[in-house]
Amino acid sequence: MTFDVTDPYTVKSIKRFNKKLYKDSITGCWIFTGTVASNGGYGQFYFKGKQIYTNRFALMIKLGRELKSRKYALHTCDNPPCCNPNHLYEGTHRKNMSDAAHRNRMIGSINSGNFQSGSKHRNALLKDKQVLEIKLAFLSGVTRNELADTYNVSWHIIDNIVNGRSYANINIT
Repeated sequence: MTFDVTDPYTVKSIKRFNKKLYKDSITGCWIFTGTVASNGGYGQFYFKGKQIYTNRFALMIKLGRELKSRKYALHTCDNPPCCNPNHLYEGTHRKNMSDAAHRNRMIGSINSGNFQSGSKHRNALLKDKQVLEIKLAFLSGVTRNELADTYNVSWHIIDNIVNGRSYANINIT
């Protein structure tokens, strides 16, 4: 995809994009009010037949070019739907992760101080009580497949539990 701010299609797209921005006078963020992705609130916008993130599009407008290969539009405001070009800069995935860690935004990260494991993890499928039941049942001879069927999870999840790779904090006492 080429990006030329003087191209008539690009000019029309920029106008369409700008109509979907709400400028918050308190934070200075320009919030995209159109389609929002389910992956954390980033806006999405169609440009030249492709869906792109709105923060990326806003940064492309600011820079007057496409972002370089393997580069991202990073926020200084930590607000995913923000498209204010003054809150955006071009950076790498590594820089984005570093920023997130330093700003304590990495929910679930061991280094963030708010790491949740076992049933407290946001992606947990089982409660601690169920994991204990699984471990006891396995020791009494119930197979991984039977346990998977009973708890409506995959064989691999059961295998990780009984081998201590998942829910290692749940001990049989």
